[in-house]
Amino acid sequence: MARKIVEDWSASGMPIDLGKEWADRLDRVEVLAVSKKISAEDRSHLAAFPEIVMLTHLILDPPTTALDPKGL
Repeated sequence: MARKIVEDWSASGMPIDLGKEWADRLDRVEVLAVSKKISAEDRSHLAAFPEIVMLTHLILDPPTTALDPKGL
């Protein structure tokens, strides 16, 4: 579910500007020789990994107080 949310962000605009950060991460992944054996889709998931992990945490253990979702 978290990965799908991140993919939707990529396709339709992100709630915060992560484009440069993801591009920097992707550049760091792609210079590794092993990255040639990994599909482009999987390299994109690696670049977005921190956001996927954080969203997974929020989905599995949502805050107990009501927060504005845009604030997350």
